[in-house]
Amino acid sequence: MYAVVACMGVYIFNENIYQNEIPDHRGLEYLSYTPFFLMFVMMLVVFWPLKTIPKFELEWSDRRVNWFSNIAVLLIVSHMFFWLYGFQLDAASDLGDAYHMSVSGDLALQYSSDGEVIISKILRRLSLCITPIFFYLQFYRFSKSAKIGAAVVYLCIGIFASVVPAILQGSRGSLFFTLFSLIYVYTVFKDEIPLKTKKKLYGLFAVVIVTMSFYVVVISVMRSKGDSEGAIIKIFRYFGEPFLNLGLVYWNSTDVHTYGIRYFPKLLELYGGFELPESKYGVDALREFWTKIYGVNMYYFKTFFGDLYMEFGVVGAFIVSTLTATGAWLSKKLKNPLLCHFILYYYAKNVVIWGIFGFGVTQNVCVDLAYALVFWYIFSKFWNPVKKEEDGEKEEKKSG
Repeated sequence: MYAVVACMGVYIFNENIYQNEIPDHRGLEYLSYTPFFLMFVMMLVVFWPLKTIPKFELEWSDRRVNWFSNIAVLLIVSHMFFWLYGFQLDAASDLGDAYHMSVSGDLALQYSSDGEVIISKILRRLSLCITPIFFYLQFYRFSKSAKIGAAVVYLCIGIFASVVPAILQGSRGSLFFTLFSLIYVYTVFKDEIPLKTKKKLYGLFAVVIVTMSFYVVVISVMRSKGDSEGAIIKIFRYFGEPFLNLGLVYWNSTDVHTYGIRYFPKLLELYGGFELPESKYGVDALREFWTKIYGVNMYYFKTFFGDLYMEFGVVGAFIVSTLTATGAWLSKKLKNPLLCHFILYYYAKNVVIWGIFGFGVTQNVCVDLAYALVFWYIFSKFWNPVKKEEDGEKEEKKSG
């Protein structure tokens, strides 16, 4: 994945796509091998926890897996429909317009009462907690050859509920991360899934990839105001720019480092002196704010090393990345498979996959992760179906 992105960078530079699309870039005389070497070393650090992934060993009966899957589908679909209820479907003229309105803050979710806002937050949190483990359970069924048909149906429902909001907001990135998150979960089980079942999954993945690619093209064309050639160029630029930006935009471009405040703006309340734009003004307002702080355009992708370098400097970047990777590695020591794999899933999605574009461990991500870990810890402590079933079997033997 990283190699493809790097090759796209070479392509868009050779074709002058990068130079035409990124007006803030510097000339080749500023290019140094140093940031790319440091990025490569940091890649080894960040990828290290995923070199070996523990098996997903869950001693649940098929009945319990099926029961949990049904509840999960209900919650995931409920969240999607409640999101649609608050989404202003008629506000944007097309998917391209929806994207521009969402990043500017003009397409925020609208609910008519505080009660609806609370319900929305609860459903969102539960969906974020449950969806990754829900996907794990479906692949777990594939590995056990148990109710494969139901697992395929549930998997399709889960994917559909995940990508609908992304499509309606014109977000290509969300589609990309949904796909690669699924591929990551597949890698956990790939050695245990029977070959016959794998072939069916490859067919399903092919359909998903084609469908997502279709919407990526549609969204890109609409965001380019009907310019098909411009849409293809923007897709190549989207994936090809991060490594180039690292060397030609961000490296040695500023002496300002805010040491975590950009990722955790709540720290601003401790330091004072900064006043962030309100969330209703959207992502673009935040990017403009930080552009003024750093003196460098913060809109472009910059890889996880570039992002951490802008925030902490070279030494600080390696300290933060090493601590993050160590946390993921330590999670593999957990005996609770739900907690262990949920943490690794979040790490794979927000650090490794998102690392192509930047560092994904932000304040909102950490808050979501904290809620999820508390949820799964309580769930595992107070709901132990295996123990209950074993106790039930013992009682039946005694009574018999």
